[in-house]
Amino acid sequence: MRIGVGPAVFSAGGVLLTWQGLFTIISVCLGMYLVTRWGRARGIVPDVVFMAVIWAIIGGIIGARLVHVIDLWSEVYQADPVKVLMLWNGGLDVFGGILGGLAGVWACHAAPALRLARREAPLFGRRARFPFFATDPSKANIGRLRSLMDVSALALPLCLAVGRIAGIITGSEPGEPTGMPWGIVYTNPESVANKRYQLLATHPAVAYELLWDLLIFGALWYLKDRVRPDGMLFALFIGLYAVGRFFIGFLRFDKVWLVGMGMAQLVALVVLIVIVPVVAYQIEVVRKSGSAASRRSRG
Repeated sequence: MRIGVGPAVFSAGGVLLTWQGLFTIISVCLGMYLVTRWGRARGIVPDVVFMAVIWAIIGGIIGARLVHVIDLWSEVYQADPVKVLMLWNGGLDVFGGILGGLAGVWACHAAPALRLARREAPLFGRRARFPFFATDPSKANIGRLRSLMDVSALALPLCLAVGRIAGIITGSEPGEPTGMPWGIVYTNPESVANKRYQLLATHPAVAYELLWDLLIFGALWYLKDRVRPDGMLFALFIGLYAVGRFFIGFLRFDKVWLVGMGMAQLVALVVLIVIVPVVAYQIEVVRKSGSAASRRSRG
């Protein structure tokens, strides 16, 4: 398969729209729509979603850029640290963006100074209240925040899948060379894959990730009414995504950090080390509670 599309959708009058930027905008809008729609069923008002999205975007950009800069510090940024701030030149790590977005929402929820500024604030021309934020930490609705995380867990795989379309079109995240019949040859000279491998066929690693994201969505959709307590669905999403990034990482061209693994794979391992015990513990708690309830009902 040959693809000759360049990284830019159009460029005119100093305005540049890349495929990556276009599909990032589409995925963010899709996420806001889905979380707002599905959140209503859980009693989460749209204002809560909009405020959470703002902080998720801020934290996501910081996290995505941080992981990327750490990964390429010695090769790119050490000689010219100013480039760290040049986001328009690209360089964002998806896994870092997910973790950074989560950290951004939790920081907004936890920081007293931010709570004072957020409890009642103008939004879209009117004053909005945010039910899981509170001035008094003891009154903060942690359960509502975890419920929002679960709704986000359903939307995120679809958003990630949409974002991966840009990588397939432009070859911005090429895989290793392959002789498989589904290998892709990127013929555009501006493509990252073409610059790195010329006309060699490469693994469509981002297509593998897109398919994995869709499988994650299917699994989480099946489990959405079966998993307890709140927050567990998001933990499962993070864990499943980490599994995919770890194994697909062996088919991608990334800087090797340790025993043949790249930065994204090491981050995935750390996440799995943290998430797996948490999920196992929570599932055990739910089983014990269910058994106890069953014994009480029989008694």
